[in-house]
Amino acid sequence: MIPAGLLAVLLAVAPSPRLLAPGVWHHRVSTADGVQLSLFRYVPAVPRTGPAVLMVPELGFTRASFELEGFGLAPSLQREGREVFVLEARGQGSSQAPPSASLSLRELVRTDLPRAIAEVRRLTGGTPDLVGHGFGGSLLLAAVADREEVGRVIALATPAEPALPNRRLEQVLTGTSAFGADPEAFEFLFLRSAVISAARASAIRAATSRPLPAIQRGEWLQWMRDGDLSLGEGDSVKRRLEKLTAPTYLVLPLLSYVGHPEYASPLRELHPQTVKVRLLSRLYLHREDYSHLSMLLGDGAPADVFAPILAFLEGGE
Repeated sequence: MIPAGLLAVLLAVAPSPRLLAPGVWHHRVSTADGVQLSLFRYVPAVPRTGPAVLMVPELGFTRASFELEGFGLAPSLQREGREVFVLEARGQGSSQAPPSASLSLRELVRTDLPRAIAEVRRLTGGTPDLVGHGFGGSLLLAAVADREEVGRVIALATPAEPALPNRRLEQVLTGTSAFGADPEAFEFLFLRSAVISAARASAIRAATSRPLPAIQRGEWLQWMRDGDLSLGEGDSVKRRLEKLTAPTYLVLPLLSYVGHPEYASPLRELHPQTVKVRLLSRLYLHREDYSHLSMLLGDGAPADVFAPILAFLEGGE
């Protein structure tokens, strides 16, 4: 057994969770077009208590959004007996970046996300619950909106009808550096004076050291300008979201300067019976007015965010 607090990241693929020791395992998953994706698997030390959970980070970020030095939503659910998977899609984190023609965001919807879901089903033998963050979450919802082989969905600051929120984000997306390269811009967009230790804030900034591919930056920027992302052949993210049927928990940080709450709220208007909303604000006695990243890595996140998410996944409201 791996000692408490020690996360062993091993490059391995195993056919059954019974053959894996508790810890974190790194799988390489091949897509139909030959791209190697990184899928991190968090195996609990206690008996599994529910469906596996597949998590997808914000565009340009890595699994560190969900687990940073043992802190985060992934290890929190893992300790509760949930088997967790975190995907790094093509061009992001430790996954492969193919030629630019295959790097479009539409490939995440059409190829990477369905492939990751299929792999989780293969490895666990069950239907996974899903967690998506920001615009990465929007793509995840678009990928599963008309599918039946998914369980409950957690949408974290996930826009349904986005707009360009500020000039600073536009400048970052028209540049060529990683998001964490400019500490001032990173603070403005993702942290906003979050209740978070300086060491953790520095670590998450360092974890975004890989620049987002140019084609993905350009498509993301155009998506915000247009309010929708075309998926080709008359299809789009917004049209996909109109078909969402899974029970969904929409968690909105008040001070996200990337995905304002009003960008996400149309999802509730589209599906009032299946989409539940939680606004993260001091008005509701939360520790802070949460930002885009403090909702996942802030000091108050375990009580204000992780615990309600677990309750929803277990069938609560």
